[in-house]
Amino acid sequence: MLSGLLMLREAQGDVDPSMAVEKCLVACRHFVLAVSVASADVEEAVV
Repeated sequence: MLSGLLMLREAQGDVDPSMAVEKCLVACRHFVLAVSVASADVEEAVV
């Protein structure tokens, strides 16, 4: 989550809109990974 938030913070300061969009997309990937890890059922995966 923190990586995604830092990327969004960097995107705020960009003057080039295409770079800001690219950083937002990278932040989305970080958020998806964080949600996937948080929702993983470790006990079921071990068995």
